[in-house]
Amino acid sequence: MASTFELETLNMRLGAADLQPLDLHQRIQRALRALILEGALAPGLKLPASRVLAGSLGVARDTVENAYVHLHRDGFITRREGS
Repeated sequence: MASTFELETLNMRLGAADLQPLDLHQRIQRALRALILEGALAPGLKLPASRVLAGSLGVARDTVENAYVHLHRDGFITRREGS
């Protein structure tokens, strides 16, 4: 289990063929969800801020924010504003 966020792991997951037909925010959301379910992202791990992850992935912040909103709604992550 990783105790720090690994961008390379997420990038590998985003390249999966089964995610390619989906919208980008859905690909990010499903990739993160899969990593959580597999235990690759440990409970309590702090994910990067949406602005930081968007910059790292080269996508719009709204794309990452939308993925985070869905993960939060489905109970996969908790969110704290401003942290």
